[in-house]
Parts: sequence; C-alpha cells; structure tokens
Amino acid sequence: GRLRIFDAFLVKYDASAGQKRLPLHNDQSEYSLTIAMNPMSAYQGGGTYFCETNDIVNTDVGGVISFRGELLHAGATITKGKRYIIVCFIYEEDV
Repeated sequence: GRLRIFDAFLVKYDASAGQKRLPLHNDQSEYSLTIAMNPMSAYQGGGTYFCETNDIVNTDVGGVISFRGELLHAGATITKGKRYIIVCFIYEEDV
C-alpha cells in the first residue's frame, strides 16, 4: 500500500489564553505526525506525552514526531509563550 495524508491542520497552544494542553486521547488514524512550526525558545513546556513510556517528546522547529494513532497520548501543558504545530493523520491505502 501507500501512505496518504487524510487530514492536516495547525494547532496553537497559548500559555496566556486559549488552549494550553490537549487531554489524553487516541487518534483515528493509522499513523500521526506532529511537525514543530516554531522554535522551542518561543515557549516553555509542551511536547507530546506518551502514556506507554511516560515520556514527553518535543522537537525544535521543523522536527517531526511520528507515532501510531492508536497510542494513548496528550499535548503537554505549555507554561510560557506560544507553541505551533501541524498535525497530520495518515492512512495506508491499497494500490
């Protein structure tokens, strides 16, 4: 099969107003990607928390985190600044 992006969107985390975190959830995709859109120096905290390993993974601008959509994960709380990521949901389709 081949991989196809089913959906992609920009997420903004803002420590002073709006969304600071995203609660635990599973994605409805085979694979998910997060792409960091701004440098880690622009915010504190954040990253993707994975229940299975009890780890928070974060990358600097341009970095990509890839994982199976079924994994229980969350958007870790940011405590200062703004964090922007692009989220992509990917499916494998038959050719």
